[in-house]
Amino acid sequence: FERVLAAPEPGADAVSAAAVFFHQLGEIGRASALSGRLTDTAALARYRAAIGDVAGARAAWHDALAEKPDDRTIARDAIAFEIAAGAPADAQRLAARAAERFPGDADLVRLRTEASVLARVETDDASLEQLIAQLASDPRSAAQTQALRTMLASRRAGRPTPEFADAMAALSREQPALL
Repeated sequence: FERVLAAPEPGADAVSAAAVFFHQLGEIGRASALSGRLTDTAALARYRAAIGDVAGARAAWHDALAEKPDDRTIARDAIAFEIAAGAPADAQRLAARAAERFPGDADLVRLRTEASVLARVETDDASLEQLIAQLASDPRSAAQTQALRTMLASRRAGRPTPEFADAMAALSREQPALL
């Protein structure tokens, strides 16, 4: 990172990644100094999300959407953030606005569906089964899919199962930022 940061104009994503790296090393002052250099609000949002600052990330995503309302990537990333942050209703609102701006965008349709399903998943087994089926088609979601399958089995058993605990432990090892 030192070489990248020494460049005359390192990209915002490089600065953000370096800030996350130093934060993870416990060098909070250095991470904070780097994040202070971020003028790209989407990169700042990614940094804040990566370090677990949900409120800061949410505010930065809001600003990024206001600054660049025609940027599909920012819209997708903001919706995905709200889903990951456990705010499916907020994700649904963002996805509805994005669908009007970018009709027919398959990724936005998928994110909107995911947010909608997540809003119902807490109490509705059929919705959880629908989400599992959707995630199962994406190999990148294997850990989440397995965790949800075991969650469904635990829910149906009326108690947490050892398999659910194992699946959640595996998910936390594979994708610590998700949990």
